[in-house]
Amino acid sequence: MNDLPQTFMEPLLFKTACSRGTQPRMSTEYLSHVQDEDGVTTTCLDRLIGREIIVRSKYLVGADGGNSKVVEHAGLTFEGKMGVAGSMNILFKADLSRLVAHRPSVLYWVLQPGADVGGIGMGLVRMVRPWDEWLIVWGYDINQPAPSVDEAHAKKVVRDLVGDPDLEMTIKSVSTWTVNNMYATTTSNGRVFCMGDATHRHPPSNGLGSNTSIQDAFNLAWKLAFVLKGTAGPKLLDSYQAERAPVAKQIVTRANKSIEEFGPIFKALGLLDSIDPVKMQQNMDARCNNTVAAEGQRAAIRKAIADKVYEFDCHGVEMNQRYRSGAAITDGQAEPAFTKDRSCIASKRAGRARGCRTPGCSPAPVKKFRRSISPAMASSRCSPALAGRAGSRPHAALARNWASTSPPISSARVSTGRILPATGQISAKSTTAAFCWSARTTMSPGGARRLPTIRPLNCAGC
Repeated sequence: MNDLPQTFMEPLLFKTACSRGTQPRMSTEYLSHVQDEDGVTTTCLDRLIGREIIVRSKYLVGADGGNSKVVEHAGLTFEGKMGVAGSMNILFKADLSRLVAHRPSVLYWVLQPGADVGGIGMGLVRMVRPWDEWLIVWGYDINQPAPSVDEAHAKKVVRDLVGDPDLEMTIKSVSTWTVNNMYATTTSNGRVFCMGDATHRHPPSNGLGSNTSIQDAFNLAWKLAFVLKGTAGPKLLDSYQAERAPVAKQIVTRANKSIEEFGPIFKALGLLDSIDPVKMQQNMDARCNNTVAAEGQRAAIRKAIADKVYEFDCHGVEMNQRYRSGAAITDGQAEPAFTKDRSCIASKRAGRARGCRTPGCSPAPVKKFRRSISPAMASSRCSPALAGRAGSRPHAALARNWASTSPPISSARVSTGRILPATGQISAKSTTAAFCWSARTTMSPGGARRLPTIRPLNCAGC
């Protein structure tokens, strides 16, 4: 499994490919291709000298991203929609250790009620290298042209999300992109094959992109090698589409569903009841009151976050696929039945779907967790912005086995509006509101479990 940012993963792959005999051509742009019975003739542009070049090959593999020209020219079929939302990536260097080193996380979700994007203003601060290299994902209005993000604009977005108007930083890169909901129903045409983001176009929710793309490459590479070496016939290549097209549909659907599942969290926080940022803040603050209504709101928040477990404990989504194709010859035995997840991911034909909420679908044991917004911090103080740490468990998993964290968790805070130092206090300049999780021990048939309890902000546990 891979969870390394592309800026680090891609150089490793490139170096390894070159060391094994690949002859790379940088600054080369694909223009078109024509295939015949014996191979594919591809026309490219050498962008350094401005001259077209011709490449003759037995097969062509298009791994040229979400706006793939190879896909277009090959005439592959798709379902879904492109451009359902707009986003920008801001890669920057800044020392945030004073804010996060004592409560480490991979992802920090930050809310800014009244922001100019969507009103709720949810942004993502993603750790690239602790604690001085970061990636921020922020939105823009998809109904407008993609913005031209200069350095001043990028720095403002960073400072607003971090909550420090004087933060010193170096902007390394800025790019805009669209959230897509589209997958290929055909992944090949004759001698032309496509893979990766070219065939499954989805948001980064669940972290499914790189892992699924690597699986595509592995699935096709060994088959091409067998055919080119004469070990297998060309019909083997037909199994690539049979095996990988269903996976493309499943992960695109899952990633977009994860975006939808933020809705109940926003609703429970009271962010959907008004577009007035003052009222939105008051709605969030109300959960800290010692009233029946506030307890109901806290219960709704707990449930909404627990229901996000499928996104943050999603190994059943990107791994353990079962294939049915002409490349698989069985001995006649029936496949093992899906006893735990038939109604939630039957179309995937995979193993256990973690986080399945189907009645009677008991969870599998929780293993290492890659990404989390869970406030699972070892500190007795508070953690920021729907944050968690690498290796921590999401809320539903915490409810099952909180005591297994090391060291055991005593309390944690989820904040909205900005990242705050763990002082236990809310800055008067911030739009931040917070609530606390603390652990209580209860007995169940499976033994002692530590279950999360939400208490008001000024509780003794903080």
